[in-house]
Amino acid sequence: MLSYAQIPGTQEVLVLIQSWSLLFTPALNYQVLLVGLLVCGTLLSLLMLSVSIGRILQPIKELVDSAQSAVPGSIFHPLPERGPSELHALTASFNQMVIQLAEQQTALRQFAQQALLSQEEERQRLSLELHDGTVQDLVGLAQRLELCRSEMESNPGRAKIRLDELRGLAQSTINEVRQISNALRPSVLQDLGLPAALGVLCQELKQSMPAIQCESRLNELPMNGRRLQPDIELAIFRVAQEALTNIRKHAQQVTQVQIWLNFDEQFVYLDVHDNGQGTEKPNISQLVRNGHLGYAGMYERARLFGGKLEVTSTPVSGTSIQMKLPR
Repeated sequence: MLSYAQIPGTQEVLVLIQSWSLLFTPALNYQVLLVGLLVCGTLLSLLMLSVSIGRILQPIKELVDSAQSAVPGSIFHPLPERGPSELHALTASFNQMVIQLAEQQTALRQFAQQALLSQEEERQRLSLELHDGTVQDLVGLAQRLELCRSEMESNPGRAKIRLDELRGLAQSTINEVRQISNALRPSVLQDLGLPAALGVLCQELKQSMPAIQCESRLNELPMNGRRLQPDIELAIFRVAQEALTNIRKHAQQVTQVQIWLNFDEQFVYLDVHDNGQGTEKPNISQLVRNGHLGYAGMYERARLFGGKLEVTSTPVSGTSIQMKLPR
């Protein structure tokens, strides 16, 4: 590098010649320092990025491991909610989902246990009804037949009275057996179809509770008059039957009950509505734990056929049980 300057007060000029290597030595030192700082900064950034990625991937890995091990019956421990806000929300949702799944599994096991107990109780009740009612009537029928046989020759008038008594006893026994048969499988449902069976339920409710006005409505015949599948008809009938049973047990102030059966191209709808005071929305898990299987049975029947059931209840509008099933 060549530079010069005029010397003040003289005619002479000062000339300075300096080599490039000597001139840029200090700058080269700074360049080396800057390169070193750049390399260190890059390494530090990569380290921080690696740590950040690890903080994100570790909770995700824990989520994956927990999801793979979250099988029915296993013990689940909620995962700690950490990481970015999105991952924090995802972990919280996963914990809530698995907790609800565990509660549903517990409720389902309790429901199965209570259902087995109820089945045994129902069998015991039927056994007692048959033993104390039908069997005793048949025993009395056989004894009176024997008396009638012995009196046929000695006292025909008395034998005729015995025959009249036998006819009444036989008719009573037939009625008892028919009631038991209808409780197990309603013949009106099989013979006349779902709308007629719902109408019979209304009539039975009005006979047992004369203060209640019950109405059954059918908006449209299913599939141009053809019947639904028998298992779907039975599920709808049982839900309506259980709803009316709940009215008999718990809704003493009900005066009006309406059963609506509607159809469209894809679904069948059942709505059982009463004008009672209403109750809180039932907690199925709590009801199962307490041994009340009515609502739980209705929910399970709807889910069994790919449908859904909703219970809405308010003090103003009463209680409505609505079920939707695919046709």
